[in-house]
Amino acid sequence: MTDEIKKSKLLGRKLSDEHKKNISLGLTGRKMSDETRKKISDGNKGKIRSEEFCKRMSVARLGKPTNRKLLTKEEKQERARLLARKYRLNNKDKIKSKHAKWRKNNPDKIKNWNEIHKYKKKNDPQIKEHYRLYNQQYEKSENRLEYLRVNKDKRLETKRQYYYKNTDDLKRKVSERHRKIRLEVINHYSNGTMKCKKCGESIQEFLEVDHINDGGRKHKKSENITSMYNYLRTNKFPEGYQILCANCNIEKLMLKAKLRSETGTKSQKYSHTYRQKLKLNVFSYYMTDGEIKCACPNCNENDINKLCLDHINNGGTAHREKLLEEGFVGNGIYLWVKQNNYPPLFRILCINCNKSLGNRGYCPHDTIK
Repeated sequence: MTDEIKKSKLLGRKLSDEHKKNISLGLTGRKMSDETRKKISDGNKGKIRSEEFCKRMSVARLGKPTNRKLLTKEEKQERARLLARKYRLNNKDKIKSKHAKWRKNNPDKIKNWNEIHKYKKKNDPQIKEHYRLYNQQYEKSENRLEYLRVNKDKRLETKRQYYYKNTDDLKRKVSERHRKIRLEVINHYSNGTMKCKKCGESIQEFLEVDHINDGGRKHKKSENITSMYNYLRTNKFPEGYQILCANCNIEKLMLKAKLRSETGTKSQKYSHTYRQKLKLNVFSYYMTDGEIKCACPNCNENDINKLCLDHINNGGTAHREKLLEEGFVGNGIYLWVKQNNYPPLFRILCINCNKSLGNRGYCPHDTIK
């Protein structure tokens, strides 16, 4: 009996006395003495089991042979991962309820962990780089692409339902994110002054990005740019831009149009003169206190190149689209107003106040709504 056991390559492991007796009975048909058992245990510690001996032990323990093979450390880890994954898939509800119970009983731990994790994710360069590389690999992985293809409709429906339930919160987050990016861009191109380069206007709602060499509309169309601030930040703040207020920006455009008419053909000169006269005619009807100036009491801008018509009851975008369908292009709104006997739907505002009202719903001067 002892020779047979010595020939096999045993692995020293701690077994109960009852277990050892069962192994002895399975191998030899008789019980092993305590002295013999101690010799085998001391002499075979650290040795590797043979596959044959594993089968005989299995017969002794379970009454039947097993197909268990000797595994390397990596194979054991992979096997453990697969078993853990299988358990998670088969016990989703159980795990979910267990986690929910733990979170309910440990809110302080979760709060502290989240704060530490968010701080590290934003400020630790190694962690940021790790997440960036991980996301790149994950987005391109075959499993993810296959999942996106198979579950396309399901994902869209989930996103749609989430949007309807959290519309206000999502809009607030998007607005806050856009505001931060906008201020970052303005701060960069104004060299930290946060002022208009031409007139020195410091109210942030009035400031915007201007193409120094013009061509802004063509650039946005060719690059398919929906947000100029996102574009500049993503492309690491390229050169060729400056910060102007909306008034100075439109004045720059109007002066360029005037120069083009003076150096252009006779038709261009006549067209420019006609538009200016028509605009002056309309403004003379909507004057404030007998003067052609901005209706905002704290503004009083009176440069005709910086003034425009504002819809008192809002709805300017829808009205312009309707006018476009009727053939009133560009400054055609002034012609429409004249043809319709100057309806009491408009007032004169400068570009600064008008844009702020249209984009944000208020004027920073806090005098008009």
